[in-house]
Amino acid sequence: MTFVILLLLRNYTGIMCKSLESQSKKMTPEWQGKIKILSSSTLVIFLSSVLLYVQNAPFMYYFYFLIPIVLWTMVLYELDVYYEAKAYLRRFEVKMWFLALAVLAVLGLELLVITFFYRGVMSLGLVFIGLWPFTTQLSKRMSVAWLAGCLALGVFPLLPVIGKQHNYTLVTLTGWISIIIFAYCARRSELGLVRNSRQISKEPQRAIVITVLQIILVWVAITIVKSTADSIEHKEGLPLFNQILSWLLLVLSPVLCLFSTTSLFNRLLNLTLSLLVPFLLMCIFYESLFFLTLCLVMFLWICIEHQLSGSTLRLQDMTFEYQSSSTQTKNVTYHIKIDDVRKAYFFMFFMLVAFYGTGNIASLNSFSISSFYCFMTVFRPFTMAAILLIKVLIPLLIVSCAFRALLQSIRVSNTALFLLVFIMSDFTALHFFFLIKDSGSWLDIGMSISHYLLSMGMFIFTAVFHGLAWFLTTFSLDFSGHEFKRHLL
Repeated sequence: MTFVILLLLRNYTGIMCKSLESQSKKMTPEWQGKIKILSSSTLVIFLSSVLLYVQNAPFMYYFYFLIPIVLWTMVLYELDVYYEAKAYLRRFEVKMWFLALAVLAVLGLELLVITFFYRGVMSLGLVFIGLWPFTTQLSKRMSVAWLAGCLALGVFPLLPVIGKQHNYTLVTLTGWISIIIFAYCARRSELGLVRNSRQISKEPQRAIVITVLQIILVWVAITIVKSTADSIEHKEGLPLFNQILSWLLLVLSPVLCLFSTTSLFNRLLNLTLSLLVPFLLMCIFYESLFFLTLCLVMFLWICIEHQLSGSTLRLQDMTFEYQSSSTQTKNVTYHIKIDDVRKAYFFMFFMLVAFYGTGNIASLNSFSISSFYCFMTVFRPFTMAAILLIKVLIPLLIVSCAFRALLQSIRVSNTALFLLVFIMSDFTALHFFFLIKDSGSWLDIGMSISHYLLSMGMFIFTAVFHGLAWFLTTFSLDFSGHEFKRHLL
């Protein structure tokens, strides 16, 4: 974590903008100190390697011993960054402001830690997040919509985790609500499908065909869920036609979004519909309504951040391949702001909401087989585990795609924000490291280890999901030439 903070201070803040006079005065002693650090670390690495060789230690032990030495050498090599940060705080008299910000950040991260143990705490966090826009210059209408969305999303962590209970009527009702909402969105002029109020050209005919087809597939999915539930209730088993169609939708539906254009609104609409279809096939209770609410909150988040950024380019005029070169140039000199810390925290919080919104680790271990009735009724643990993993990952992917669209719309550095996410996840992991239990019941020991591993892997998971979101939002398949178009940002 110390090394990541170093990278953040050196590359994405204005702290290192020193005067030429101060640089020239410190040049000689600075380089002498760095030479001493390099020589000392080289000696330590050599002695450690000799000690490991004499003891016939396994090859992996060399990595365990040497990697921390290398990292701390890199930290000490750039120790002047921390001195400059300290001088910066003293020069601009922002110690109290920085201390208040640090306390607020720690409290927010502690809230994330508590959510691992008590899902209901996320509802309290969503209330604070919902009230946040009222402290900004955001319009009252958008602030009220954001608060309503966060309050609606905060209801789900207070509900019992998804277990043996089921309510297919609620799943069907959510499907019809989704059809109405997405059909209304498709007719909006901002998407350029039926009408066009954008500065860019109207969507091609294939985009309209793909959107209509996806809405029809949502209807097909809820029909399969209702038909399968009725058939199993009457002891008639899983219809073969429903089973084949469910597997086809699971495989083909996520691919359909790649045939749409890369305009921001249109691709997000198609991507959400592509993931909604297989998710509905796995729903048995209120998780379908949770997914729809999460999608609406993510859309509001994109709109709010775009308005607060002061960008003159409208969201409906943006595409995911927009600013391929200028963004990279700007990222080199990008300086993080306080709002960037908030964006990174919101991303982490919503990732936890997507994971813990309808269940927890214990509920994953005691899942109900009814979640797989559209695919199978015979117990097949490996296949069921794969389907369950897909069900858990789909809400996380929605949050990652929304975050990807947010970064694209407000033109911030991806690397800087992910360094902030890494620092936050490392802080929570350090907290869970001290909470690991080696005594008591096996359940308590296993749960403490699971929390630590989950927090440790959070940054890796978010990086993987961001890469997958980049693929799903940027790549496009063209009907006309059957070519695979790749848009590099």
